[in-house]
Amino acid sequence: MVTTPYKKLGAYHWDWYAGAKQRYVRHVQFLSRYVREENTIDIGAGDGLISHVLTIKGVDNDPYAIKLAAEKGVKVDLGNATRLPYKIGQFDSALMSDTLEYISNFKKALSEARRVIKKYFYVSISSGGRFTQPGQRYHTWTPNDLVITVDNAGFRLVDGPIYKYDRQHYYFKFQKA
Repeated sequence: MVTTPYKKLGAYHWDWYAGAKQRYVRHVQFLSRYVREENTIDIGAGDGLISHVLTIKGVDNDPYAIKLAAEKGVKVDLGNATRLPYKIGQFDSALMSDTLEYISNFKKALSEARRVIKKYFYVSISSGGRFTQPGQRYHTWTPNDLVITVDNAGFRLVDGPIYKYDRQHYYFKFQKA
């Protein structure tokens, strides 16, 4: 069973964005300038806000989050980051925005992201506390640890870490090796 905050909080990313929660607005605006490829998959799209703003395709494993995205007019595919429902090289790039921390089998998720892209992999992480409950963080990384982890999965760092806004968010751009 998927345990996420959406049943309790609803489409909270949309609320944060519309309510001008400044840190989140700046985060989304930065991603909209940083992720340049149109044919990008947003892995862990949740309620679809980032997919919508960046006009990219989204995928998530939570049917309720997908329903919330649909109510906002955003199509998010049902799929798991460890078994993406896409062909080899179907996308130019992939984005995981505050997603990788919540995936128990992150090595498989990185392998799947690598499989479905042609070139770039964007990651943003926040440096929050460590949680172990389903739907909460399974992993935390320092920026250096994340670079090593993603490099070991068949990518190489081309930009980052970029430290922005709340001094808790890091942005990275990797290229498929």
